[in-house]
Amino acid sequence: MNSFSGFSASPRYLLALTGPSGVGKTTISQRLAAKLADYIQKPLIITTRAPKKHDGDEYRYVTTEEFLKLQKSGGLAAETRLPPEAERRWYGYRAEDLDGIWRQGKIPVVITEMHLLRGFVARYGRDAILSCGLLPPGHGKRAMLSVLMNRLQLRDRDSEESIRSRIENAARDLIFFTEHAGLFDYLLVNDDADAIVSVLKGYVIRTIT
Repeated sequence: MNSFSGFSASPRYLLALTGPSGVGKTTISQRLAAKLADYIQKPLIITTRAPKKHDGDEYRYVTTEEFLKLQKSGGLAAETRLPPEAERRWYGYRAEDLDGIWRQGKIPVVITEMHLLRGFVARYGRDAILSCGLLPPGHGKRAMLSVLMNRLQLRDRDSEESIRSRIENAARDLIFFTEHAGLFDYLLVNDDADAIVSVLKGYVIRTIT
């Protein structure tokens, strides 16, 4: 018998995967969504940045004016600006996209960083969020950042300037995990994406059954 039988996402849960660039959030969320396609779904990320070759179907691209209009009207469930310097590109999630997933009886899976996670908590409440922090392997902050830099360079999507900015953000993210431990239900070291997906699948099952 399917352990999900009769599930309805009420109260409205979110699964939030939080971590620095290069930690594997997108890969893990895609694999998890594929394994539990009938029960979880990834909403599109709204962004003002230009499309990139490897984006796939992760994003909905809007102008800064359109983004700020959504923000002003309360249409965004959470938003942030990344990186903190240079272009200050906006990212966020539309509330109506999350509502649409809940109406299907599914759980939205969102990729977050510290500002987005705080935004979701402010809007929906801490108890509505199954919050998982993803950390790179390594003993100590310097080793973790070295792993992230290597991953970002290997995936060959970003300029050196962008990678430096992402590593600076990652350093702040790692501190955030320590200083705001109450925002996380689980902290997981991603040294094996398939193993992490299996662990997360178990968390989701326990949450909804």
